[in-house]
Parts: sequence; C-alpha cells; structure tokens
Amino acid sequence: MLTGSVEYTKLNPMQNKTKEERQAIAAKSHAARRANKEARDKKRKDAEDRLHFLKNEIENLERIKDSMIRLRQVDDLSSRLTGKTLLCESSIVDAARQWVPLIGIYFLIKERKIIYIGQSNNILTRITTHSNSKDFDSYSYIPCDESILDKLESLYIHVYQPELNGFLTEGRKHAPIQLHELLGIAESVDTIRNTINRIKTGE
Repeated sequence: MLTGSVEYTKLNPMQNKTKEERQAIAAKSHAARRANKEARDKKRKDAEDRLHFLKNEIENLERIKDSMIRLRQVDDLSSRLTGKTLLCESSIVDAARQWVPLIGIYFLIKERKIIYIGQSNNILTRITTHSNSKDFDSYSYIPCDESILDKLESLYIHVYQPELNGFLTEGRKHAPIQLHELLGIAESVDTIRNTINRIKTGE
C-alpha cells in the first residue's frame, strides 16, 4: 500500500503542493505559454513585414527598370526632336525644391512701372490669376508675415499710387487701410497727397 502511494506521488507531483503553490505553478505555466505565443506571433509578423518590404522593393526595381528601358527608347527621339537628352528620374527628383506657398506683397510691373500692388498667401498662384485680366510684363514680391499684410500693402499703395488699384471717393487710392488711419491722425486729403508726393520725390 505504501509503495503504491509513493508511485502515485511521483506520477502526480502536484499532490503534495499547497493550493497557493499549485496556483503559482499554473500561473507560471500560463505566462510561459502566453510568452511563447507572443514570440511566435512576433516572428510571424516580422516575416510578413519582411516579405511585404521585399515585394515593395521588387516592384520599385521593376518600375525603375521599365523607366530606364523607356528612357533609352525615347532618348534618341528626344535628341532628334529637341536637341536635348532626357534626364533620369533620380536626377529630376534630386534637383527638386520643396513647395512652400509664398506669403507677402506682390507688384505687377509694366515697362518698369508698378501698375498694381496686392497681397496673397500664395503669391505665384495669385499672379497667375492676374495674368488672365491684367497687362503686365514682369512682377516682384516681398515676403512678409501674414499679420502685417494689410499694413504693408496699404503703405506701398499709398506711396506708389498704382493705376490698377483703383480709387475711393475724393481721390483716395483703394487700399485695405487708409493712410490717416495708419498714421493715427485725421489729416485732410490734401495733406495726405502732399505727404505722399514728398515721399515719392524724396523730399
């Protein structure tokens, strides 16, 4: 009878463990199984990510190869039609500049005279729009912070009086802010004109 009891204990080592010990062993076993599963899942995920990366690399290389083949085929034609050889894509991309909208005051110019002054959060787009309705042969611009656009544009308009900016009543040039407001005083229109004339003539 004693021999049988010893053999049972060997076959079932949990028999002599306390409830707390059995719980601890079960928790450890569960944690080990969970850790093993997480390790297997991570290994599988890493393999999938690697496969996805390699597929993308292959597709990119195939695209470059196709592009180079087309480049070789068309380059001779370009030389005959335009006198210029075609650049490869990497050369074009390496020479690229980051697109940043230009914020500031712009000036439309005709025969070296400022004919229009404006402001924009995207100067180049705005000037392109003007090309459909205004006759000018060149342009210039001054970058500035958005917070001072109205003030700076108004000052330039009052000084240079561009013909295409139009007039308000009493001969005042159309601008976001009138000059007497900018100066902070209630000057008469004649005084404003004299001030502007002095600025223009450098007196």
